[in-house]
Parts: sequence; structure tokens; C-alpha cells
Amino acid sequence: MNLEQSYITESITTDMSAPPSVGYSESKYIAERLLAHAASKHNLEVKILRLGIIAGAFRSNGRWNSADWIPALILGSKVLGVLPESLSGNEIESEDIIDWVPIDVAADAIAELSLGDFTDPNHSVNVFHILNPHQTTWKALLPSITASLQNSAHRSIQVVSPAEWILHLRNSASTLLSSNKDVPDEATISAIRENPALKLIAFFDAQFGANGEGHVTRKWEYTRAEQASRNLRSAPAINETVMARWIEQWIESQLK
Repeated sequence: MNLEQSYITESITTDMSAPPSVGYSESKYIAERLLAHAASKHNLEVKILRLGIIAGAFRSNGRWNSADWIPALILGSKVLGVLPESLSGNEIESEDIIDWVPIDVAADAIAELSLGDFTDPNHSVNVFHILNPHQTTWKALLPSITASLQNSAHRSIQVVSPAEWILHLRNSASTLLSSNKDVPDEATISAIRENPALKLIAFFDAQFGANGEGHVTRKWEYTRAEQASRNLRSAPAINETVMARWIEQWIESQLK
């Protein structure tokens, strides 16, 4: 596999190939360029906050939306009986760094950066990356995730390669489709509700590099955001305890 690394700085980029080739990312790129143009033309002060993965609440019981891809992956792993050993299809360790920001911390940081007076006099547009400077890794969280899933499923959960995990997911989807009529029946709807990863097969194909050559890994700078935000500087690292709580919440939400 041809792996490329890209370093994303806290600044406006004029490289049109910088965003991934999906409408969501490209629309954000266009919005940033429009804001930068307006700031330059009309002498405006603009702040742009680029969000990483916003996780569930840390200080309260606020639940992480189980439709997001991380919860969907973990809930799907419970059904499949296998859990990916990595969150990407390549061998670059930086891809498995967990820099998720709990939603309550993110909310405080967004308010702090938006309303604060931290600006760079050399730039009319100030860009901040909302990432957690206190990082952990997917590998460090795997034992807790595996234990939580095994306790809930009452069976062994195997840790496998991303390629094997996506194969299990595809096989599950094929079985579901082969037994399905033109109109989904109750059993099909129930299966998809139980395994939300089925709705994200195309996403996981891309995430795990299943489409072959040209996978680009991105490393995000966050120095300016960390300097400007007390809330980010004091953000808690994602640990096994909070991970187990989120998993319990996701599983409980499926029973309602």
C-alpha cells in the first residue's frame, strides 16, 4: 500500500487537494476560503475551529451518539464477535492515537476560543484545532473495550486485523441481504439497529484502507489551540473507566 503522510497546520490552506475527496470535507474547505477572503477584503477578525472527534461527556452522564462511527464500530464488534486491533488499515502508529475531546470539555473550549481575545496579529484568520493534548492509544483501550463487550455479549470477543474485521462486516451484510426481500422486514431493521456498523460499510472500507493504494494519514497540529484554551490544556485523557461507561450507555440505548 502506498502510504502518504500529511501534516495539517493551524492555518488556512490554499491547496485544493488538501481535503479528502468527499463533499463534507470539501464544503468545509470552501467555507474556510470564503471566510479568509471576507476577512482580507473587509478587515474582519475571523476564528475557525476545526473539530476532531467529539466524544461523550466526561464530567456528566451525557451519552455519545451511538450512530457515530466509533460507537457503531464497537457495537458492531459485539455482534460480529471480533474487534479491530487498529483504527486504520495501515501500519503507522500515529493513526491509532486517541485525541478525542469529551463533549463537555469541547463545549467549554469552543466558547473560550470563540469569545476570548487570543489572536495572532500577523493573521486576520485564526485557526484552532480542537483536539485533546492528553492522548492515549487504541491499543491501550482495547483490553477495557474487549472486557466490556465480552461481559455484555457473554462470549469471547477476538481482536483481529482491520482487514479481517471489515470482512466479517461484509459477510454479515451479505447474509442479511440474501435473506431480505425488496422491502426490509422487521428482522432486517432489528439487525441493523443491533449492528449500526452495517450502515457504514463504505466508510469503514475507506477508514481501513480496503480500497488499496494512496491512503493518506494526517497528523494535526494543535499547539495554538492548546496555548489559547485552558480547557484543552486541562482536558482529561480518554481512559478505560470512561470508555466502559460509554459502552454501557450505548448498549443500554439499544434496549430502549
